[in-house]
This record gives sequence, structure tokens and C-alpha cells, in this order.
Amino acid sequence: PDPAEGMSVHGKTIFFLHTAAEIEHSLLVQYLYAAYSLGDVGSRQDLTDEQKTQIEGWQDSILLIGKQGMGHLVTVQNLLRFIGGPLNFEREDFPFRNAYYPFSFHLEPLTKDSLAKYIAAEMPENPADPDGLVADAVRRAQAASEGGPINRVGPLYARLIQLFADE
Repeated sequence: PDPAEGMSVHGKTIFFLHTAAEIEHSLLVQYLYAAYSLGDVGSRQDLTDEQKTQIEGWQDSILLIGKQGMGHLVTVQNLLRFIGGPLNFEREDFPFRNAYYPFSFHLEPLTKDSLAKYIAAEMPENPADPDGLVADAVRRAQAASEGGPINRVGPLYARLIQLFADE
């Protein structure tokens, strides 16, 4: 069911932008937590230089994605200001769920399971998957979320694009 049923186009747009803000805020916090869960790799004595380089590369990549999420959050806030809506810096941190939230908010260290949830939530609708790696990530993500669905963020943004086209 449409959670914004009965609202004006302007009201729906604000509702979905608020949802996008909550999702972007949640994802960026989870990305940053996952990246920093790897610790100060350079000072670790139990790793080879090659391992340190590899782990620092992972950390840098995940931090970059978190920073991109910050840009997405600011863009959503700018769109809210543009249409005269109130800003929203909340996060989904209680059991409110709808078909747009990718998965429940959990601060987790970086693991194959947590990474799989991010991949599943942010992948395109029909990703190329010649080696079956995306399908494996989706299966792992669903198992890591206790069998719950992992919703992609793409449909939310597709909905927003349509709402802006209607305005």
C-alpha cells in the first residue's frame, strides 16, 4: 500500500523526501561505523604491509561511500527547502517500516554480511551478474537480516522523480 495515499502531490513529495533523508542518514551512519570498525590499521603489528594496504583500501572505499551519502542527504535537504518543506535529520530508529526502508538500522562492524546488505540495498534493479556475485550478496543480505526483505533505494528515488515530474 502507498503510505502517502490521499496526500496532495506536494505532501507526497515532502513525505518521500523525508523518507529519503531518513534512509540516507541511516545508511551514511552505518557506512561510517563499518569503516571505522576496521580500526587504525597502520598501527597494527599483527598484519603484513600487504594486508594493511588492502584493509586501508576497504576503509577508504567505505568512507568515500559514507561521504557520498552525506552529499545525498544534503541534496535531499536542498530539495525540501526548494519546495518549501521542513528539513528532516531524523533516522529510522524504531520499528517503523515501509517498502522504502532498505533494512533495519544496526551499527555493525564491517563483515561480508553487513557489506552484502549495503550492496543489496543500493544495487540497480537488474545488475549485470555474470559470476553470480550479486545474487550471492543478496542471499547473504537476506540471511543477515533474519530473512527479512532488503529493499532497494532505487524505487524511492524513481518515485521522487515521478513526483517532481508531476509538480
